[in-house]
Amino acid sequence: VNFGDDFMFGLKIWAVILIYGLVLGVVALIPVIGWLVDLVGALWMGPMLVVFLAHDEDFGAAFNFKEIWDLFMAAPTEFIIAILGTMLASIVASLGVIACVVGVFLTSAYAGLVSAHLYGQAYQAAHKTAG
Repeated sequence: VNFGDDFMFGLKIWAVILIYGLVLGVVALIPVIGWLVDLVGALWMGPMLVVFLAHDEDFGAAFNFKEIWDLFMAAPTEFIIAILGTMLASIVASLGVIACVVGVFLTSAYAGLVSAHLYGQAYQAAHKTAG
């Protein structure tokens, strides 16, 4: 395992999330429309960007909106299931507070793994459909 490569890959993911977070943060300042755009960005675009970056390992892949949209349209049901599963996992993760607050760390990590798995499956299904 080359930790230098892993660190650089994590840095790329962090940079993509930072860029989109800044853009969505500015858009969120617009009442109602901005909040809806922010919600869509958080639930759909964020995980999709990380999936694209993880697959291609190219920083520019996270900004290829046409390819991301085409892949989403190839298997929209799978991506909607991934979105709903991520929301459910996040709700369950917030219940970790009941376990003396320490449980939040474990349940949040598990929710992240569930989300990554669901989006990975959706990406694979869309790739097969898109051919």
